[in-house]
Amino acid sequence: SIADAYRILSGTSVNCAGGGTPWGTWLSCEEHHRGQVWECDPTGRTAAVARPAMGVFEHEAVAVDPRGRRIYLSEDNGAGGFYRFTPRRYPDLGSGVLEVAKVGPDGFVDWAPVPDPSASSTPTRMQVKGMTQFQRGEGMWHDAGIVYLCTTQDSRIHAYDIATQRIDVLYDASAIENPPLTNVDNVTVSPSGDLFVCEDTTDSNDPGLDIGLITPDRVVSRFLKLTGNMHIAAGEARSEIAGVIF
Repeated sequence: SIADAYRILSGTSVNCAGGGTPWGTWLSCEEHHRGQVWECDPTGRTAAVARPAMGVFEHEAVAVDPRGRRIYLSEDNGAGGFYRFTPRRYPDLGSGVLEVAKVGPDGFVDWAPVPDPSASSTPTRMQVKGMTQFQRGEGMWHDAGIVYLCTTQDSRIHAYDIATQRIDVLYDASAIENPPLTNVDNVTVSPSGDLFVCEDTTDSNDPGLDIGLITPDRVVSRFLKLTGNMHIAAGEARSEIAGVIF
């Protein structure tokens, strides 16, 4: 049964995945070209606060690394970046340094500062020469020193090792005949270490929406499938799965 319901944020637009923080707040991400991250109090006792230092762009999700004291951010754009934010005084998100990933051929990441996080004249994804473009960065999750990043447009799941600063492709639908997961989006690591992955839209070769499961040894299987006209009609997706959580 529903215990209570109340608003903790208003006056924003196209809010997407976001993410929680270890200090108990919720970061709500606006997914439009002037989108910001808003830090919210889940109890509703204090007003939400915009965090423009974390960048102005098509935000999707965030993942906090409590040990490294950094926040990682995805950009839902076909030429978007993979960002990290280092607060000046963790966990205060009011000021800090925003950087974007430049991935080398060996997978090692060089983090380059974004000159103007406010994107007052130039979008953040166009400010750093050689920035690596990720094809619609969406779902993110941090677990045991790894940041998982889903890119929906190319149906890939990336795994960034914070300690080694190397990023690897954990799952690539294009490398699999009749892939079990496509259009990957929201992602969550369960207490068992299994990765639960939600599909954004359906695939014409496999109607319906799936939640997939990837084990720590990278075995992929279907966990759940949603079918029916409320999800797909005339070959076009009408919904997506989001928000799997433990």
